[in-house]
Amino acid sequence: MRALAILAFIVFVPATAFADGDDDATVKTVIRDHVDAKPEVTTPPPPPPPPPPPVVVVKAPPKPTSGYVVPSFTSYEGGKIPEGAKLISEPNMTLVGAGLTVLGLSYVPSVIAAAAACPPQSACTATPGAGWLYLPIVGPFVTAAKATSTGGAALAGFDGAVQVTGAALAVAGLVAQKKLVMWQDKNAKLTVTPGAGNAAGVSLTLTHL
Repeated sequence: MRALAILAFIVFVPATAFADGDDDATVKTVIRDHVDAKPEVTTPPPPPPPPPPPVVVVKAPPKPTSGYVVPSFTSYEGGKIPEGAKLISEPNMTLVGAGLTVLGLSYVPSVIAAAAACPPQSACTATPGAGWLYLPIVGPFVTAAKATSTGGAALAGFDGAVQVTGAALAVAGLVAQKKLVMWQDKNAKLTVTPGAGNAAGVSLTLTHL
């Protein structure tokens, strides 16, 4: 009877042990699979790029085909005038402006001195020649001739000489006029090149574009 009990124990115990081992292995596999499994992360697609800005084409205004065309000028240095251009003369405004500036800068002190020594509507008995300073160019020389002191005469004479210089420059600018080449074509260009070889002056070429 004791032998049968031991035999039954030997038969049933390994089966139970193996059954327990299989259950543990199954549980461990399920747990490991659960731990190792990672949730799948889905990345959203990037937003579409913005549409390009519209291209705006700006058309240049059409060139006028009629109407007044502003004339073009260039200094004349010699040579034959091309066809379609003409030679004109005008005052040398650089000289005229310089002369008027010198005359004005020398005349203003004369007027100030005249107003201080001989106010308007006064007899000017103390300084009889001061009233002539109101007259440009000639007045300072009259004042110098009637001056009662050498210093006053010298100062008035110097002021008169400066005024004469300014007036002379202005007159020279009006008399000694400079020559210009003028053309009046909006589609033409004047080219000035020095004369080649022994040719005198320059070469003027009027090109129609």
